[in-house]
Amino acid sequence: MNVDELIAQVTPHQVAAFFGVPFPAVASGEVRIPSVFTERGKGDSSYGALTINLDEPQNPIYCHVTGTRGNLLTLIHGFKHHRPPVSGKLRGDEFKEAARILQEIAGKVDAVMSGQPTPAVASPAPAASEPQKSEPVRRNIPLKESENERARLLVTLHEQLVVDVAEMSAAAGAYFRSRPFLTPDVCRKWRMGYLPHSASSLLRGRVVYAFSNAQDDILSYFGRDPQFEQHWLEWDQAGRPDDKRPMKHRFVKDFHRGLELYGQNGAARLQESHIRESLASIGLVVAEGPNDVIKLDTLGVAAVGLCSNKATDEQVDKIARFAKRLAAGRIVLMPDNDAEGEEGFKELLWRLNQCEGVTVRLAWSSAMFGGAFAGRQPESLSIEEWNVVRTRISE
Repeated sequence: MNVDELIAQVTPHQVAAFFGVPFPAVASGEVRIPSVFTERGKGDSSYGALTINLDEPQNPIYCHVTGTRGNLLTLIHGFKHHRPPVSGKLRGDEFKEAARILQEIAGKVDAVMSGQPTPAVASPAPAASEPQKSEPVRRNIPLKESENERARLLVTLHEQLVVDVAEMSAAAGAYFRSRPFLTPDVCRKWRMGYLPHSASSLLRGRVVYAFSNAQDDILSYFGRDPQFEQHWLEWDQAGRPDDKRPMKHRFVKDFHRGLELYGQNGAARLQESHIRESLASIGLVVAEGPNDVIKLDTLGVAAVGLCSNKATDEQVDKIARFAKRLAAGRIVLMPDNDAEGEEGFKELLWRLNQCEGVTVRLAWSSAMFGGAFAGRQPESLSIEEWNVVRTRISE
């Protein structure tokens, strides 16, 4: 379980709704509610009892009555038991219980981890005499059409992104230098780059990508930790503590990435001759991450990405639909050649082969080509290596 990723999918409003507790109807700033770490009705103080910061990704909390600090898991523990964690911090069985409840709030954990949209958390079931309400339709709305003024202002966030390596932090600069295909022109084309720590966005200090719809309207942004590999190594060496697992990507809450494909902005991309040629000659390539899609594009390849190693039902349907409309039904799968990537794409291969009107091929694997590409990702390909892979696809 990636607890950090689950926390990023759930809001304090949803936690409160899960336990049937009223919550202030605000979307940002700090909110104060009665303490959840005391007996019911005894959680008041002159400081407002319990403070929750809605502007921070982990939604840190502080109880002015008991002095308890923590995040959503600690808040869940308080709602459940009305007392602070035994040792002051969630550990052992207390941590596991809160994490299980977080899973329940977020919905089916496999769906959340694979990028499927998080179901809305309903309040406690209504009495039998009350009419049942239908579940809300899940969809992503372009930022420019959002009812939230702050969200509408994010449409131009990509204009704040730094694309000159010399102006980046040391960690971000190293990230871009190790990926020389991310030139300033390529970054501007894809509306991605480094967001400085001086920015007001919660994605500051990260490599930020715009996520567009088929009409090339920006739906949302997401950020990649430029030091993820180092943080993962440190976490692994520390014994993999449950509450310290590093998070590679951070998505904005309420964005259902499982409904979309990175690189799906076809109205804009189809104007490029290399995209039309690639679709006509080999088909639609499906990869995992945004860097894979961008690198393949620089090699003249038409690709879309899952932003995960597992596909949702909506993504499978969209891949098949795109392939039938634009690539004569031909699909080429190009996962990361590691255990997780290959396992996820085995399932995708099976599911796509059950779709009418498509043919599916595997571009590579850790065993194909004599194991030459074991452990590799599409973003690491040179033009010479791609030509080797393409030759096989074209046979």
